[in-house]
Amino acid sequence: MDSVQVMKSMLPSLAIAALIFLVDLALPLGVAGGVPYVAVVLLGIWFPERRVLFYLAGLGTVLTILGYFLSPSGGIPLVVLTNRALALFAIWTTAFLAANYKKRVSPTEPFRLKATRIHRRVYALVLIMTLVVAISSGGAIAILYDTAFEGKRRDLIQTARSQARLMEAVARFDQQYSRSDISGGAAAATIAQIRDAHEHYSGLGETGEFALARHVGGEIVFLLRHRHQDLDEPKPVPFAGPLAEPMRQALLGHSGSLISRDYRGKMVLAAYEPVAILDLGIVAKVDLDEIRTPFIHAGAIVAVFAFVLIAGGTALFFRVSGFMMRRIAESERNFRLVAENIPNVFWICTPNLDKVIYVSPAYETVWERSCESLYRNPESFLDPIHPGDKEDVFRKLAETEGGKWNLEYRIIRPDGTVCWISDKGFPVHDNAGNTILMAGLAQDITESVTSEKEVFQAKEEAVLANRVKSEFLANMSHELRTPLNAVLGFSDVMQEGVFGDLGNRKYEEYARDIHESGRHLLELINDILDLSKIEAEALLLDEEFVRLGNVAEAASRLIRPRAENGRVIVLNKVDDIPLLVLCDERRLKQILVNLLSNAVKFSDAGDTVVLDACVDDDGGVSITVSDMGIGMDEEELNIALTPFGQVDGSLARKHEGTGLGLPLTEALVKLHGGTMVFESRKTEGTKVTIRFPAERVSREAA
Repeated sequence: MDSVQVMKSMLPSLAIAALIFLVDLALPLGVAGGVPYVAVVLLGIWFPERRVLFYLAGLGTVLTILGYFLSPSGGIPLVVLTNRALALFAIWTTAFLAANYKKRVSPTEPFRLKATRIHRRVYALVLIMTLVVAISSGGAIAILYDTAFEGKRRDLIQTARSQARLMEAVARFDQQYSRSDISGGAAAATIAQIRDAHEHYSGLGETGEFALARHVGGEIVFLLRHRHQDLDEPKPVPFAGPLAEPMRQALLGHSGSLISRDYRGKMVLAAYEPVAILDLGIVAKVDLDEIRTPFIHAGAIVAVFAFVLIAGGTALFFRVSGFMMRRIAESERNFRLVAENIPNVFWICTPNLDKVIYVSPAYETVWERSCESLYRNPESFLDPIHPGDKEDVFRKLAETEGGKWNLEYRIIRPDGTVCWISDKGFPVHDNAGNTILMAGLAQDITESVTSEKEVFQAKEEAVLANRVKSEFLANMSHELRTPLNAVLGFSDVMQEGVFGDLGNRKYEEYARDIHESGRHLLELINDILDLSKIEAEALLLDEEFVRLGNVAEAASRLIRPRAENGRVIVLNKVDDIPLLVLCDERRLKQILVNLLSNAVKFSDAGDTVVLDACVDDDGGVSITVSDMGIGMDEEELNIALTPFGQVDGSLARKHEGTGLGLPLTEALVKLHGGTMVFESRKTEGTKVTIRFPAERVSREAA
């Protein structure tokens, strides 16, 4: 989804944020805040991309800060600033929690969660948001309480010290200048002045109090108690008792503050200070309840306000998201209709395959095991794999971790039957290219594997039948050649007139035709038998080192009569190369004769056929036969290399031949460990290269 589409889809959320901002601007700073923007952030859960959550959180941050500067003044500045800061904390905490939720849930969880379960997730997020707001508000109130507490403590300490120093100053003055006729002396005069002064003092808040006392006979005796207009002296309390701890510390000569019980048994925050000249102690104190009550009231108000906002935001959220929830339910229903009605097993897992997110019901049909067992224990997928295939499956999965795979393996069903499975897996990526899950299809291919085996078996049987045929023909060599040799021998005798003239010229023509036909048939049978022997691996080579030039010359000599009849020039360039080749001399000559015969046959009068050879860089030898004949294209070349293949297959073809020459030649070359390569173009001629490896070549005499 591009940025323009994202902005369009965010329009409802932007409208809600604008409404909240307008309300924020209409209310004083002490009342308004940024917490409602948390509901705007929650709307980002329904967007497919997590970045929308952070866009909305950024929007809420900007509007919260603008509201701080643009809203009407009101409230305590520190409280207002803390409220806004905690609102920002709640906004971003919600954004990160929701983003983490989407990372764990989307896009895989909807495959197994109904819309009602998604609602439960939303309720959980609302609860988390409530806790965040409660913790944030509670933290703010706690900070403010601590600040107020510290301020009150400092005020009490300052008041107690200033009062003590003032009393000491008055006492020093009275000791020097007071009249001696005053009852009780200078100290009594000082206390009287202090009492007179406190009669006109308004007091310290509702529960604030000054107390002045001395230590007399194991008791704390109060000389002055001032709570607003109340100046009555409290009753003495035991010096070593649990009450009046602040006054006891002052009378012991200590200075400071503490939280303890006063002479009434109430918990108070008190500052204590000794009045050394008068041997008295002074305490300025306030009840803890007076400090705490405003913050308790504020907490209750914030809780009610937050509840109203969260409840309203949640209701608005479900109101807005109702359409999307219906779309999710419809999407899930469509997905299940497809996944649960295909015959193949559709599965979805986490990237490391440690959790099954979804598996279609076809799993129970193919594997004959429950889907629930796979959800509970994903590794149970490996249990049915045939022991003979497990190692191969583990290896291939390890090699293709996080990538595609295409596996074929056997499984053993609970009833003991074996089933062949084709399992194809592939990664699913998010927009950033990260693998977020693995998915795939598993298919029962038992029937196709069985069919393939049957085809393979039929092919094997055909190969075996062909081998039997070849062996039969190879074994029939003697039986086929013997009668043909008799025909050739007797026809030759008749041609030569060994036992006299035949008496009729026609008989001489018939004898010549019989002899030529028999020779041609013998060559054909020899080629068939040789090819059959090679196929049956029954042809044995009588190998020795022979001079390549001698074999080439012998082959050229055999082919020259035919070349001369067609007025084709055969040029032998091999005679000058002093090389020895390890081969069956008769078969090498047969190879060269076949190639030269073909070259002459398909050349026109006046063309030249060249027989050449050279030593290769690796020490092997290459023998070439090239002509300027009609040439062949690739399709015709494939036909020519097929046994009995005829490039010109018509009954009126110009060139005779059985179609066995080239296949037999190639087979004989391979039998010698060599290769045969063709280079041919229509109307340009053909070049055949036979190559023998270096281990079959020598420059030394055999």
